[in-house]
Amino acid sequence: MDKNFDTLLREMKDSYKNIPSTIETEQVIETVFQPRRRKRNWIRSSMLAFGTICLFVLITWAVTNQQMHSGDTEKLQLEQFFIEKKREFRDSIGIENVDQLPNVVEAKKWLERYDDTISFDSEIIREKVNQLLQTPLMQVNRLNEKDSSEGLIDLVTVMENLKVPLQTYLSQLIRKHDIDANELHKIFKLQYVPQKYDGPADIKDFLIILRHQGYRLNKVGSDILSLQVDFVWIKDNVKITDKNEKIIAYYELLGTIIDRNQPGVNNAYNIPWNEFDTILLEIETYLDKYDQEDVPSVVWTYLNDYLLGGREVGEELDQQVRNELEGFIRIHSDSMFAGFAKNALHYYETNGWISKGEMVSLAELDAISYVNHMLPNGTFDYVQEKISKEQEEKLQTFYEQYKLKRDSALLRGLEPEDVLHLFLFAHKAEDEKSVLSLYAKDNTKQVANEIQNQQVYSRMVHSSPFYFVNKEENRTVFTFKVEMNTLGQIIMDKDNQGIWKIKASTILSQ
Repeated sequence: MDKNFDTLLREMKDSYKNIPSTIETEQVIETVFQPRRRKRNWIRSSMLAFGTICLFVLITWAVTNQQMHSGDTEKLQLEQFFIEKKREFRDSIGIENVDQLPNVVEAKKWLERYDDTISFDSEIIREKVNQLLQTPLMQVNRLNEKDSSEGLIDLVTVMENLKVPLQTYLSQLIRKHDIDANELHKIFKLQYVPQKYDGPADIKDFLIILRHQGYRLNKVGSDILSLQVDFVWIKDNVKITDKNEKIIAYYELLGTIIDRNQPGVNNAYNIPWNEFDTILLEIETYLDKYDQEDVPSVVWTYLNDYLLGGREVGEELDQQVRNELEGFIRIHSDSMFAGFAKNALHYYETNGWISKGEMVSLAELDAISYVNHMLPNGTFDYVQEKISKEQEEKLQTFYEQYKLKRDSALLRGLEPEDVLHLFLFAHKAEDEKSVLSLYAKDNTKQVANEIQNQQVYSRMVHSSPFYFVNKEENRTVFTFKVEMNTLGQIIMDKDNQGIWKIKASTILSQ
């Protein structure tokens, strides 16, 4: 213990020696209180960090809660929208319980997709639900408030979409009441006077709904009833204006003589093939005025069945078919279909009056429709299909020989079609001298203007699988559909030496 005391005493003496003679008060205070300040700063920093974390958690919770609340609100609004639209649909369609109709089921599925916010937002869902829960009567009421033809196509779309769920509902009723073939026939016969139907009440109510919403029943065989759009109902219920008059007139044809669902010999109106000329002449006006894809295919079916005399492939055609086609050409020579009738007669005369599968292709009909639109008064005698590979090679070889001398005498004996292909070969090869040599001498001044169209004429070789021909004794006119809004015409005359030369070539654009 004494040793320890001596050691401490000695350390104190040494410390005194190290004490400075003077010292600042602030330095003493700093030295005394420094550990305490460090502790206080650490506490302050810790509290600040903790507060920041709490504030972040609070803000995040608030935003998340607001989003959840907003999402719940939007979902409730969508559910209310669905309920309201379903009520409007139910009231308009006249069916008490619509929950099992396919379109209502589909609309409800769209409502359930709201949780998948990445793919479907509320506006898309509203639009889909609104589309699915429309009725023809609702669409007609809106359409009659406007002076427009655009809504007519929307109306037909609504009717076609609703046809499927209504067909499903009809099938359910037929199964429910075990309806037999005789009862089906009665339903079919009384569809336009449903009040007289004395069968099950819900079927009677359904027939009334069909009349109110613009549908008719078509009988397929003895035991199937299928729903079809009643275009006469559209004509009777849509306000006719200057803008929609022509389309409604076409709809009336669809509701009386033209069957767009089963066109041709199997049509639901039971119109025989030899009366299809009436349909063709009626519908000719609308080919380029009614913007809906089914028109060309409907016309194409009626036209082919007419040219085939209603016969099957490989059947022998009788005198009635010949008389019918000859009569059409004679009486309706200005019709766009007259050339097809001439083509058919020529084919039958050279092939023993045996029918083939297709007299007119859909592409040919589309092209002549466009030509008729561009040249309203134009007619043609026949359709010339693109030459075969063998013929093309033969004419190409002839062209290679011809361009060496360009002697017009080499053209003697060639048909106008042969000279046409020499002209197209020369254009494709940008052989201006050969192009010039194929023109009649009194029209060589025109060539300078025609050379600039060589790309257009070259495209004819590749893009036109056929062309329309008007042929007289000393003049032939070729018409091509080169591309959309562009026609090419080449006029040839036979000179006094019997050689066909180009009189004029024209590009028609719209």
